Amino acid sequence: MTSLLNKAWLLPTRQVIVQPKRFRGKINIQRPKAPHYKRAVVEKFVEPIYFNARWGKPLSELCANLQNQSAQDGVEKMAEPHPMRRIIAREARNWFENSNMIAFCHANPFPGEEKFNFAVALKKQNMHFKVYGRPTIELALKDTPFPAVLPLFQSHSLTIFSPNTDIRTLLKLLQKRSELVLMAGIINGKLMSKNELVSYAAMGDITAVRSRLVQVLQNAGGVNLNRQLTHHQSTLVSRLKQISSPAETTPDSPEEIVE
Repeated sequence: MTSLLNKAWLLPTRQVIVQPKRFRGKINIQRPKAPHYKRAVVEKFVEPIYFNARWGKPLSELCANLQNQSAQDGVEKMAEPHPMRRIIAREARNWFENSNMIAFCHANPFPGEEKFNFAVALKKQNMHFKVYGRPTIELALKDTPFPAVLPLFQSHSLTIFSPNTDIRTLLKLLQKRSELVLMAGIINGKLMSKNELVSYAAMGDITAVRSRLVQVLQNAGGVNLNRQLTHHQSTLVSRLKQISSPAETTPDSPEEIVE
């Protein structure tokens, strides 16, 4: 009996695990319970007071549609462009003025890695692509001969600049990128549509095409086309020389001066 009592007293004690639990389950976040009266008083006391910028202004200034208001008043309020936008516009204008070939493409979304690979492929052909917004282009093309391209910048667009006029290589590169849609381009200062650019690329070497055109005109004019075109001008010059030659003669001896 004594041994049983000793074994009973020597049994290991079990630790009680206590887990706290909030009363009534979860907190209703969407409809929280109203705070206690004293806490509500303190929250109301520490609530910040913001100045109302619309206080005391007339109804004409509180109108949200400012564009229609300025149109009715006949006064157009133009915001001063940001200095950074001026710098980017100056760079865009430099690209437009110093590029012999400019292509305007509509850009659908595509991954940045593929965009980088496309930029590398253009760089190998001495071409560069830039992305400009409509306000920047309006500022860049002000007082330039390129304002006709502004409607092409209504949505996401991508512009390709090149000092060369290798339109065939550009079309091959654009065929590999289905996300880019060619809309128009400028070749040597002339604005062309997509169909005109494709026709221009089909011609091949423009110098060879011009030589063939000159040869056709020479054959049509009987080999002396240049003389036929300048016949009236040369005749007029010769007649004027004959009329003015007696008045320009000078005496040869002093005796003629005395006479």
